[in-house]
Amino acid sequence: MSSLIGCAGPAVPLLLLSFGLLVPFRGIPAQEEPDSTLTTIRVELDSLIPLMRAGKKEADRAEWLMRKRAMDETQLPVDTFFAGPFRVISLPEQRILAEEVFTATWEELRPLVDGSEELLEAWTFLFHHYWSRDGMVLEGDTLLRRVSLPKRYPRSSLERSATQVVGNVLMRGMPQDLLDWSGGQPRVESRRLAWVARELVSTPSQAVRGCFHGDLDWCVEAVGLGPEGANWERWYTPAELRLYVRSMGSPLLDQLEVIWEQCVLAEADEACFEYLRDRDPVIPLSVEARASLLGHALWTGGPGALGRLRGAAREPLLDQLTAASGMPPDSLLASWRTSVLEARTSAWAGLVRSPLSFLLWIVFFGALAVRSTRWRLG
Repeated sequence: MSSLIGCAGPAVPLLLLSFGLLVPFRGIPAQEEPDSTLTTIRVELDSLIPLMRAGKKEADRAEWLMRKRAMDETQLPVDTFFAGPFRVISLPEQRILAEEVFTATWEELRPLVDGSEELLEAWTFLFHHYWSRDGMVLEGDTLLRRVSLPKRYPRSSLERSATQVVGNVLMRGMPQDLLDWSGGQPRVESRRLAWVARELVSTPSQAVRGCFHGDLDWCVEAVGLGPEGANWERWYTPAELRLYVRSMGSPLLDQLEVIWEQCVLAEADEACFEYLRDRDPVIPLSVEARASLLGHALWTGGPGALGRLRGAAREPLLDQLTAASGMPPDSLLASWRTSVLEARTSAWAGLVRSPLSFLLWIVFFGALAVRSTRWRLG
């Protein structure tokens, strides 16, 4: 066997070589580079993006047309009227109510912009006192505000809502620092001033207390317009600061809790100042009171007050208010303080408000005393 293989050995390589020459060698196909494949896919996807965007645009337009058709078919009939420079849209059956609410609102706020009406934007208000929100749709008007409340809310809520939206329009274009300081809306209603009067009487602050007693420099400080800026120590006594820290409640952080306890429980003034060191001082009188001062400046300024206020936009806040009012700072603050204190509600309540009723009560209790004496004497 071995001799056979040995004899055939030289012929095997020759046979293999001949077979390789006769049969073409295909080899293993070379794989494409991964980067080139990804690039091809990315190019194909990018070419589809314009088609996808166009399809989405057409689909969105079709959906919008369908919704608009449905709204037009179900839109309730509406009525339109004007209150001052503003257009009001309401249901026909609510026209009288809407007109009463917006006319009263405009008459109340009109003196704030008297002589400067051209500065107001012609906004549209959609009024809806509803059982259901369906059917009151208004689109295509960027100058639009809604005054819509459920039926369970009384008319007073509608009036407050109307006053708020109209007041917001009046404040558009005001300097931002004035908006931040005043809370964004002037207050002149007597019911609002009654709350400001309560603040002036009861706020625990030496600045407010000084203003209540007639010191106009303290009035400037109480509304946060002092020349020296915000300051805890100038506005509040140590005892008042302690009361303020107590009202904030015990903090969650252990380190601050120790300082809080030293301030509140151990009555350490230094701990109170340390606790408030990283906090912005709180202006003693609230934004409600500050808004009432802004409203008073516009109210007393007469025609053109709003224009003068906007013209002084780059001035300090107190100068803006005095420009609107046309009065010196002391006169403005004194006038505002007087109007606030005059808005205080009476301390008497119930039936005992007049001398006659007081006399009747005396007679009543006197009669009871006489009957009691006669009963005890037999």
